[in-house]
Order: sequence, then C-alpha cells, then structure tokens
Amino acid sequence: RLSRAQKARLKEAAMERTADLFEAAANAGGDVHIGGAGSAAAKTIGAKRRAALSALDQARGAGARGSAVRILKEGAKTDELSLAKDALAMIRAGAASVALQPVVDAQPPGRIMFREALIRLVRPSGEAIAAGPFMPALTAMGMTEEVDLTVLDNAVAMLADDPAARISVNVAAETLTGGAWRDRVLDIALRRPDVAERLIVEISEETAIRHSSAARDLFTLIRRCGVTLALDDFGAGATSFSHLRDARFDMVKIDGGFIRGIDANPGDQALGAGMSDIARRLDMMVIAEFVETAQEARTLRKLGVDGFQGYLFGRPTLVWSDGENVEAPQAERACRTARRPIRTCRPACSIAPASPQADP
Repeated sequence: RLSRAQKARLKEAAMERTADLFEAAANAGGDVHIGGAGSAAAKTIGAKRRAALSALDQARGAGARGSAVRILKEGAKTDELSLAKDALAMIRAGAASVALQPVVDAQPPGRIMFREALIRLVRPSGEAIAAGPFMPALTAMGMTEEVDLTVLDNAVAMLADDPAARISVNVAAETLTGGAWRDRVLDIALRRPDVAERLIVEISEETAIRHSSAARDLFTLIRRCGVTLALDDFGAGATSFSHLRDARFDMVKIDGGFIRGIDANPGDQALGAGMSDIARRLDMMVIAEFVETAQEARTLRKLGVDGFQGYLFGRPTLVWSDGENVEAPQAERACRTARRPIRTCRPACSIAPASPQADP
C-alpha cells in the first residue's frame, strides 16, 4: 500500500501532467471549460485529463482553422495563440515570406558564403512578423512542417532565380516525422539537381539527438540528393563523438551560448577551440552564430572558425514578393560585394566554389 506521502507525490505528478496537457491544448488554439455553465464539469484528475486530451485532439484535427474547441486557461497567452492561428491562415493564404541573414567568411573582407532563410509573415500593412511570437504555439500543435515547407519553397525559388546563390533552411523536430518535406526535397533533387546542390539543410543538435532514427533517415536522403547538411546549435545538446562522426555533417554551427562574450571568457574560448578542432578533423566547416561584437569576431578568428553569422555582419533582411530586399544595415552591405570560394569539406560535400555576385 502507498503511504500518504507517496499518494500526495503521485497526485502532484498527475496534476503537473494534466497542466502540461492543458498547455498543449491551449497552444493548439482550442477552448476547454472545466466546470461552469455550458460545459461538462470535470472534477477529478482523470476527467480533467480526458477533457484536455479531447481538446488537444480536436484542436489538432481542426488544423487550427476554426474553433472546434476553445481553451480558457487562467493566465493563457491569448495574444500568442491568436498569432499562431493567424500564422497558419497567413501561410495558407500565401502571405508568408522569408528573411535572409548572411553567413560570412571569417577572413577579411568577410564575403558572404551563404544566407540562412528565416520565416516571416507579412501583414497587408507591410508589417513583418518574426517567428518568435507564433512558433512556440505551432510547435506545440505539431504544425511546424507547414512553416518548414514554406521556407523551403521560398528558398528553392530564389536558388532557381539566382544560379550563384546558396541558402540554408531549418528543419524542426516535428517535420522529421512527416513525409511531405522529405518528398519535396527528393522532388527538387530529381527536377533541379543544380538547385539541390546549393541548398543547405540545418538541423539542431537537440533535434538530431531526440529523433535520432528519423534524423538518420533524413541524413541519408539529404546525402543522396546532393544537399549540404549542417548541424545547428552545436554544443547545446549532448552529441557523442561517434554520432558526430557517423552523421557526416558538412558543417557545424556553434551555439550562440558559447559565442556571446567569448572574448572575455577563457572557459568558452577553450570549449570553442575544442569544438572547432573536432569539427575540422572530421572535415566539417565551422560557423559561429550570434557574433555581435568585433572583439568576439577577433577571438573566434584566432580559434580557427571558418565563418560568422550575427548582427555584426548583417541582420535578417526581408525578401519581398518581387525579389527585392529591404534595406540592409551598413555592415551587411559592406560584406556583400563578392564571395570568397568556400573550401570543399570532403569529396561528397556539395559546397563548391562560387563566382562573385552583386547584391540580390
């Protein structure tokens, strides 16, 4: 028999799990009333869990298009949930675009090696909405594949229009378990191999670890299609050396948590040097993310990093439907004049030297 203390701990754990379910259902854009007029009273933990699960299933089934279920949760972030619903509606209506952030050569004059494509939603007023407000809710709903497909389609269109461009896109954990995104990449490789070889796919270290089986399948497809593979947020997870070796990434992007203030942090310098050395020995290009000061850039250059990404070298620049970019900061304009050839990481690496190119 359980003691009173054990029963209390079990009840507390059950309540926490129920709260998690309500949070997920709330993020899915539904509505659950527990007790009160117009709704079935749910007085037990089990009843509350069933109500939350039902709300979550209905909200996901509705695809966030309507209000099959509504969630009223004390302290819920209703503005964020509204943005999530608007985001899906805008994506499906074709009101989504991307912002491009440059990744530059660490060696002066810092020419652009490629650009990372980031989702943006554009209101009729022209206001651009970054991913921060709506992506957490979409992630909880398991609806990130639509975002990833939108970014991929935009990137492919730009690569098709500009034969000298290289663009990277991100793959979320939920996208790995679906087939639409992988089918699209395979179709691109079959129809436009010249585009596929200039496409870079970034997968976070956490995602690669958490969904290792699905990630391995995706890595196999990417290599078969000639697409470049990058490990994002390197150092933030717990990748083993064997996994890093066997996955055969073309490049790694060191997590920004090790980059901020690295010029004044000997510990981060040692870690950064170690990560860079491991990656180079495995024939992987090394990119430092979130580089925001000249002091950080100088330190990273001494550590042997191949490329930089961060506000010091350019903020994300929105691409309009006519292909024109919003005015970029002076720092980005200064490094856009040409490209230095990117070294080949290994014989199978699809990053090849590119000819100089003017601003897109």
